[in-house]
Amino acid sequence: MCEIVIDTAPVGILMINESGIIEMSNSRIEEMFGYEYGEITGRKVEELIPHTLREKHIEYRKLNSKERKIGQIGLGKELYGLKKDKTQLPIEVYISYFSFEDIFHFICFIKDISVQKMLLGELKLSEQKYRDLFENAMEGIFQTTLDGKFITANPAIVKMLGYSSEEELKNSITDITSQLYVDKSKRVEIINELYQKDKITGLEIQFYKKDGSKHWVQVNIRTVRDETGK
Repeated sequence: MCEIVIDTAPVGILMINESGIIEMSNSRIEEMFGYEYGEITGRKVEELIPHTLREKHIEYRKLNSKERKIGQIGLGKELYGLKKDKTQLPIEVYISYFSFEDIFHFICFIKDISVQKMLLGELKLSEQKYRDLFENAMEGIFQTTLDGKFITANPAIVKMLGYSSEEELKNSITDITSQLYVDKSKRVEIINELYQKDKITGLEIQFYKKDGSKHWVQVNIRTVRDETGK
């Protein structure tokens, strides 16, 4: 039963002795690294590690044989395994150990994080595209807290209101109800309406510029809520 559980586990599992020899591997680890059934067993674990990291791994393995630490290897760092075809695989590695008949063994749980890396890369690209649109938009775009403080402001709104930078705008206006809106009651009306429908379009209002002059604008406003709906 134990062998069935290990072999069908969703993560790769290796059992390694103190000399670094792989004594057991499950189907997931063979699939992950591109080996046939039973082909990994008997190999040195360093064969699954990129050449540039092998010496460091040997030192780590010898040190851990003495200290016997349990937990994630390389927390906060990018780790890679070396597949049979010599391509590299981004992985997370968790380590434990046990002794049987006075012989020390490592148990390694290895997770392929290729999909997570790809999604993270796509997310970063999406964020960069948003940032480029935000920074280069001809229209003024800004985000504020419910209590009236600026969170972000793009160059267009900064210029429109007569400020030299986003930082100056955020430092100068700490309460948009009293410092930005000419008609302060409009801000209250907007908040009350957003509680009802989350979005307002085509609203014409007046903002104060840095020099105290009034400027008519047409705004589209929507709420951004957290995971609790607040």
